[in-house]
Order: sequence, then structure tokens, then C-alpha cells
Amino acid sequence: MNAFNTPKMIGVIGTKFNPQMDALIVLDDFEGMEKGVANLFNLRLNSKFQQLFLIPPPSFEMAHKLGFTSRSLSAVLLAPSLINLTNQG
Repeated sequence: MNAFNTPKMIGVIGTKFNPQMDALIVLDDFEGMEKGVANLFNLRLNSKFQQLFLIPPPSFEMAHKLGFTSRSLSAVLLAPSLINLTNQG
């Protein structure tokens, strides 16, 4: 069963989720219209999840360029607090 498949479940998860904490959410089967993509759309309905950054799985082409023969279909949602940008200058 899909954990985020109803507005009620997203509401329950949203009550326990603090967007200020260091959150990392993994969405499996993130391809086409699979459950991972549907979960993202459902999570984004709740404003607490709208500020998380999405890192989609690599394309087949990117995985091949990096020397991998297969790839993950998992996407990651990250809290902004987990991302640091530094000046290259």
C-alpha cells in the first residue's frame, strides 16, 4: 500500500513533520507515473513539504557516463538546511 496515497495520510505525516529539522525523504519508484511520482504530488499538496528540494534519480545516460551499468529509481527530498553553497572564488 502506498503510504502517501490519501490526503488523510499526508495530513497525519504533516502534523509530525517539522520543516525546520534536517529532513530527508526517499521516494522509491520515481519514474513516469509510478508511485514515487504520485507520492511527490501528494506531499506537495501540504505546504510543509513544498520547501523541500527534489533530487531526481539520474537518467540512464548520466548513469552510463559515470560508469554505472544500472541506476536507482529513488528520488530524494532534502530540507534546505542540509544544502550548503560555497563561493568558488
